Amino acid sequence: MGRRATFIGIEILNHLHFFYATRKRHIIEAKKSLLEYREMYDGVGYDIYDRIVARDRWLNNKTILDIGCFVGKKTERYLDEGAKEVIGIDLSKRGIATAKQFEKPGLRFFNISSSELARKYPAYFDTIVSFTVFEHISRESLPAVLEDIHTLLKKGGLCLIAFNHYLDRFGSHLANFIYHAHPTLLFNEKHVFEYCNRKLSQYHQIGQMGYYPPEYKFSKEQNSDVYLELNKVTSEDFKSIVQRSGLKLVRAVPYSQTTFMRLMNLLLPRIELFKGSYLYLLEK
Repeated sequence: MGRRATFIGIEILNHLHFFYATRKRHIIEAKKSLLEYREMYDGVGYDIYDRIVARDRWLNNKTILDIGCFVGKKTERYLDEGAKEVIGIDLSKRGIATAKQFEKPGLRFFNISSSELARKYPAYFDTIVSFTVFEHISRESLPAVLEDIHTLLKKGGLCLIAFNHYLDRFGSHLANFIYHAHPTLLFNEKHVFEYCNRKLSQYHQIGQMGYYPPEYKFSKEQNSDVYLELNKVTSEDFKSIVQRSGLKLVRAVPYSQTTFMRLMNLLLPRIELFKGSYLYLLEK
């Protein structure tokens, strides 16, 4: 399918999913700037880990590291909800610059990698959390990041990961522009990215989507400030990587399945499309 046909196909899909577009208007408004995104949207989901482990075990009076904290609203909430100390790290200079405006006693942010932090804070943290970040770490780098986590955790410490897998309904990370769960399964990926770049340019022209820097472009390999390459690692892939890491996989629980997906997963358990995204509980 050519570029023009792809654009027409996406526009038709977007009109068919008009109810989804209404829901997305709130997120688009939230992404007008990083500060607005922080206040309107980034704090959502900070309590997701309660689904797999009690707060007394992972949060209350704990020293916590947030890997991939970006603008840091969730990170701040961990402190407000009862953590003793919280550190957030991210490779995004823009994200950390925003987060640092909200530092206070017990809450710090650093623009460094997990490996840099591991050299400074070995066996320092009771808990490490990471919310929809691991899908952006290259497949080749995942073992090293898990090794850093092993180094950073105290003995018996926990790591909680919300992993937004690629074939999940949110996995393409293109929902701000295309109101279909799996656009790259329906259309040529290059043309899908071109469509998103055109829409992003239109948003920038009217002062929207400041969440993305002006020079930002969607492509197969992203290394810019708000979006990294999607590694397309499946839940089974990640479990296998964890088993070789020295960390113990305690639980793996799907968190994004619809009723239809749960039913289809029972009927077709090997089909990744119906598994959704997962919460992982790891222990040192």
